[in-house]
Amino acid sequence: MLAIAEATAAYNARVPVQVHPRSRDELATMCGALPITHPGVVPVNYWLPSLRESPGPAADLHAAVLRAPLPATVRRAAARPALAHRKPSPQELAAELERVMARHPAYSITTDLASGRLRYMAQARSLNSHPYLVITATLNELITELSGT
Repeated sequence: MLAIAEATAAYNARVPVQVHPRSRDELATMCGALPITHPGVVPVNYWLPSLRESPGPAADLHAAVLRAPLPATVRRAAARPALAHRKPSPQELAAELERVMARHPAYSITTDLASGRLRYMAQARSLNSHPYLVITATLNELITELSGT
C-alpha cells in the first residue's frame, strides 16, 4: 500500500487533476445505484483493450462508466424503438445501421463481435466531439446515446 501512496503522490505532484487511490470495491460502492455500463469496474488497461493484443497484468488504477438517468422528456423520445420487437433479419439490421450512420455523420459507426457478443460502437471523427466513444449492446441503445448529442 505504501508503494501505491508514493506513486499517487508523485503523479499528483505533476498533473493538474489529482487521483485518489481506492480499491475496486470502494469504487463500486461509490457508483451507488447508477447502472455501471460495459466493461464494468475494471483496471484501466482492461477498459478498451485492442482485440489484437493482451492488456497485460491488471493496473492498480480502476475505472468505471456510469449511466446517468435521462430526463423524462428524453426518455419518452427514446422509447420509440428503431426496430420492431421481433428479431430483425441481417438485411434489416444492415439497413437500420445505414440509416443511423446517415443521421450521425460525425461518427464512425461499426459493429464488433468481442468475446462472442455483438457490440455497436460509434467513434467521433473529431476529438472535440462529446461523447467521443459510445459502445452499446443494442442498436436502439446506440441510437438513444447518439440522439442525446
